[in-house]
Amino acid sequence: MDTTTTIPVDFAARVDTYDDPVDLVCLFAMRAFLDGSQPMAKTQRLQRVREDASLVPPNMAVARQATTASTRALMAEGPGWTLVAKVWTDRTGYVTVVAVSEELAADVLAAATEGAEEPPDPTDEKVEIGFW
Repeated sequence: MDTTTTIPVDFAARVDTYDDPVDLVCLFAMRAFLDGSQPMAKTQRLQRVREDASLVPPNMAVARQATTASTRALMAEGPGWTLVAKVWTDRTGYVTVVAVSEELAADVLAAATEGAEEPPDPTDEKVEIGFW
């Protein structure tokens, strides 16, 4: 696949009072994917997101962040990649990375999500049996 080809895309977004800053962060983060300059995308769904999870690779800063009563979204950028993460109050979420190559997208995604989830609760493997 030739990743150097860009497809001319006239991109316009209509923003109104129904949109909130979280929507705009997510929209803004996808501009490089839409214009073809970062044609590869990788997404990871998350469960039990840690409260202190930064969701960006180490030593990278958040470029945009927005929070509502139910959602938090953030965007970060680095050389050849853009990341957007969204987390809901139930601690589910996702991280998407768009990049100039599939390998770069995978590497940034792995760095951003490493240790981001709480381990699952241990399951009780015993079953109570009763007799009548």
